[in-house]
Amino acid sequence: MCEKMLLIDGNTTKIANDVQSFINESKFWFPLLHSLLSAFIFWIVFSVYPQKKRKNQIRPIVEYDLYSIQNGLFSIFDLLFRMNMHSPSQFQAEIRSGKLVKRDFYIALQSKCLNETYLYPDQIKKSYLIIGEELLSRYESIYKLIDKVTNYNEYATTDELLLLEQIRTNLQTYSLNEKSILRSSTAIIGGQKLQAVVSNLGYMYQSMYDLYMLYMELQKIIFLQAKYQNRDLLIHKVQFLYYSGQYKKCQKAIKRWMNDYPDTESLMSYYGLLCDFKLKKTNYDKVKSVLEKKYYNGSLVSSRDLLKELLADETVNSLIESLYPKEEIDSMQQVMKTEEMQKKEFLDMNNAIANFFEEQDTRFKNIRQETNI
Repeated sequence: MCEKMLLIDGNTTKIANDVQSFINESKFWFPLLHSLLSAFIFWIVFSVYPQKKRKNQIRPIVEYDLYSIQNGLFSIFDLLFRMNMHSPSQFQAEIRSGKLVKRDFYIALQSKCLNETYLYPDQIKKSYLIIGEELLSRYESIYKLIDKVTNYNEYATTDELLLLEQIRTNLQTYSLNEKSILRSSTAIIGGQKLQAVVSNLGYMYQSMYDLYMLYMELQKIIFLQAKYQNRDLLIHKVQFLYYSGQYKKCQKAIKRWMNDYPDTESLMSYYGLLCDFKLKKTNYDKVKSVLEKKYYNGSLVSSRDLLKELLADETVNSLIESLYPKEEIDSMQQVMKTEEMQKKEFLDMNNAIANFFEEQDTRFKNIRQETNI
């Protein structure tokens, strides 16, 4: 043992002597290595660490703003698919799913116009919603958020910045501003009064569909790549994953985050059940446990959208009948029936408007063919 210790001490002394000899004899390499090491330490302490610290502070803000832009885009699509200005559309699940196609936007826009001067012809003007000012307001909110993110460009990825510029360019397609949305539908040219044949916003269908595709790309970044998390983002992430058919990822997100937001337990439990059904892993004991807790203040009407797909199962129906009074079940079914009727009325009305304008100008039939209507 003593011999081994002496040997180690000898080796250590030799190394130390060699290093000291190198330092004393080197006129070039040691000063160079010393300078490089000093520069490296300086770079780490005064550049890398502060930059990393600042990124950790700013990146969540960037991701939150990206999420807010996504919400803004969703509000635009929800506006396009509304039947009236006082209620959300009946198409929110379809919007989040990414399954809407061009014809959906073409039909939705048939009942929308910019301002009151477009309320013509008499046969259809009562079906129109004036959305110009509301649409512009939502555009402007998104512009501000995009500007904010681009100001933090060093903390956003190239893909994110490119996507935001594509969104901005799309929103500027029709140069909507305060002047343009208030402009009269009638123009006097050469002493003649001219008015567009089509008074609705159907011409915007391609642009809106393209914007929808960009919205879907943004959803993938926010819900599949970004690390920022909050309560509302969790809910929208779960809805996006479920409605786009990513059931396993949906269940994983529920399991990972639900406990961080206890007030989402009811909603997350229902989406967990829906994923089970889609994955053919139905557990009726679990279904009963969720139903017994009577979430949403015990209101079936409040949870109707989540129960809708489960009601196709006879066992689930039996469980509901055993846990809730018939009056409440009937009330839920009536509300669901009414909403389905409203959705059908919206589509029937808008298709009728499209048919009306096709009769005025057969060239519009080409649009219907292009969108596979």
